[in-house]
Parts: sequence; structure tokens; C-alpha cells
Amino acid sequence: MLEDFYPAAEKILTDIVHIIQKDPKLKTVEIIPRTTNANKSPVHHEEHSLGLESWCIQPVYCHAYQCVMNLRQNKQKSRDLNRLNTLLVGVLMINPDITTFWNMRKDLINCGKLDPHFELHFAALVLSRKPKSSDVYTHRKWVLSKILRGYNDKIELLANEMNVCEVAADRYSNNYHAWTHRLWCLNQGIALQSKRLHFFLQELSWSQSWILRHVSDYSGFHYRQQVLSMLCDASPNNYPDNAAPLFSSIECDFKQFCEAQGINSNVEASSVLKIIISEL
Repeated sequence: MLEDFYPAAEKILTDIVHIIQKDPKLKTVEIIPRTTNANKSPVHHEEHSLGLESWCIQPVYCHAYQCVMNLRQNKQKSRDLNRLNTLLVGVLMINPDITTFWNMRKDLINCGKLDPHFELHFAALVLSRKPKSSDVYTHRKWVLSKILRGYNDKIELLANEMNVCEVAADRYSNNYHAWTHRLWCLNQGIALQSKRLHFFLQELSWSQSWILRHVSDYSGFHYRQQVLSMLCDASPNNYPDNAAPLFSSIECDFKQFCEAQGINSNVEASSVLKIIISEL
């Protein structure tokens, strides 16, 4: 059956990669319920979204998976790296929880056959379907670390990554992996030097608006606590002039966190706040 399906599967995989490459604003991948083949392409591209008809998922996945395994076992992957990339895109878009295949994509990046920025775009699309996949976040950290080492506009790159985390957190409540990845990105902001305080303050403001929109998701409160902790560790002498309005909400946050942990908020929160506010 798979041999009969081979030309169609290859065409579908090629179409998927072509759409990802030509549309840098592509946002989501969705499965369209359709049980039968209508003799039309099952790949749809509308309004920066990629749709795959459900009838083709299993045969395309089985075909791509088997081809990747054959290339890997026969050690032929160096012969046609473009096809390997296409096959891996098809497999991982459907099932991203295969660490070995992400490692194969790392090899493609290391040998210069795959653009790291394209990889971030592709991985973000995978997260639009599977927002809790730990393998995807692990892979993104590796790619981001590689880019950040020689990238000048780090704050823009991190801001884009924060947007990816926000989409994943919106798609799945209390998404541990998305919030852990966002916290990792927050820690990368320490290296921004003069821009790090602005970066942290933006995150503080964002966390407040996110919490107001997701009042039952405690992950936002935990993340906001981490942002506050980093602001306390930063040098207050470098706070921008517009920081004061944002700090007006800190006292309330500290008291809420202290009360949740059974700590005397009047003592601990006030002592920390006095240090910060006195420097504004």
C-alpha cells in the first residue's frame, strides 16, 4: 500500500515544505477532518495557516517515517539532505515526540544545510499543533543558543520567542513546558546588559495583562514572581524613567505571594520594595 502511495506522499511532503518556505508569516498547522480522498491536494494554505486533510495523515507519516529510518540505517542521509529535511518535516509535524529525528535536524544545521531561523519557524508551527511537546522546546533552546552566540539584535530574537511561548500557553492552560521555556528565555535576558532592565519591565507588564486574561491559570502568577525576583536582583540605578508606574503593582503582588506561602507580607514585601522604590 505504501509503495502505491509513494508518489502522492512525496508530493504532499514537498508541498508542505514549499508552503513553509514561501510564507514567513505562517502561524498554524491544523488537521482538517476529511475521511476520503477527493482526488484533490490534501494540503491547504489559507490566511497564513496550513491545513492537512485527516485522511492523508497516517499514510504520509508512515511513508516519511520509514524513508527516514531507511536513510539512517543505510547511512545515506548525506546523499540527499534536502529530501531528508522534507521527510523530517513531514514526520515531526505530525508526531514531534521523536528525539532522534530532532537530533538529525541538528546535524543538518551544523553542516550548513538548514537555516536556524527556518528551523525556529518550523518548530513554532509544530507547537501550534502540539503546544506541550517537550522535545520541541528542547530543540528550540539548542537552536536559540546557537543563534544568540553571534546575533546582534538579541532582544528582538527573545521577544519573538516570548510570542511563541504566549501562543503555546494560550492553546494549553497551565502549560508547564511553555512556561519553563519562557523562563529560560527570561534568563537569557541577563546578558542583554543595558537593555535587560527594559526587557524585564516589558515582561512584568506583559505578565500582568496575561494574568488578567487568564485568571484561573496559576502559571502566570508563578512566572510573574520570577520576573519580580530578577528585577530585585538587577541594579536599580539603571531603571528607566518610565519604571515607576509599573512598580505600583509590585507591592500587591509581593503581598499575595507572601500570603500564599505563609510569610509576613508586611515585613518581607515592604523591605524589598523600599530598596527598589528608593532608587527610582
